[in-house]
Amino acid sequence: MAAENRSIAHCITSLITLGFLLPLIFGGTDVSRGSGVYGLSYFLWHFIGLGISIRVVAVGGMVVLWRGMRKSILAYMVVKLVLMSFLLFIVVVTSTQEKQYWVKNCEGKEKWDSVVNNLRNAEVCAYNDDFSGCCEKPSSCGQYPSFAPDCSWWSHNITMLCYYCYSCRVDTYSKFKLVWRGAKPLLVYPAILEWPLIIVEIVFYVVNERFIPIRDLQVLRRHEDGKSTNSDNNSSHHFLRIFY
Repeated sequence: MAAENRSIAHCITSLITLGFLLPLIFGGTDVSRGSGVYGLSYFLWHFIGLGISIRVVAVGGMVVLWRGMRKSILAYMVVKLVLMSFLLFIVVVTSTQEKQYWVKNCEGKEKWDSVVNNLRNAEVCAYNDDFSGCCEKPSSCGQYPSFAPDCSWWSHNITMLCYYCYSCRVDTYSKFKLVWRGAKPLLVYPAILEWPLIIVEIVFYVVNERFIPIRDLQVLRRHEDGKSTNSDNNSSHHFLRIFY
């Protein structure tokens, strides 16, 4: 009965883990719908994939715990601890070096072509004033010849406009920062809330594996000693009854 109660307690903590990870997955998925426009998809899909991995581990842990596979419980907790640590590590690294990551995954002709295609498909020039650097002729390019780099990229062609201008990259990065910083709480809070739960699980595991069996053994020995004493007393009473 005690072992069953311990399994139920572990399963409850796994269910709480699944609850904590819902914002990570659904929130990340919701933000990612427009993330390609800002060059953010590289970031979010890593978090969504990590969140799904942690959920799979949590579900596997519930099966392990419910079936009483005691040797696998510690491995389950170690894997979950590693995944949550990796999640926090990614958040910290991307927070301190977000511009370098954005440049790495959006700069270069092929990568920027992908962002430009997303900008065109989203029709940002028709509905969004935040991308004026991508849609309007640079102010430095007046009626007179100009050697400003963006002037050579500007085109009246609606499919080109100023998508390859430096000003477009600046506006896209600014939008990326806003969306990314809005998405970070969805990624950070589940990880922060999960850490106390992991500590509780580890303490619970140590107590159940190390101390409760010792206590149960002591109770069993006292019980056996009590039965032996009662048996000796009954034998003595029986002998005395026969003797008298």
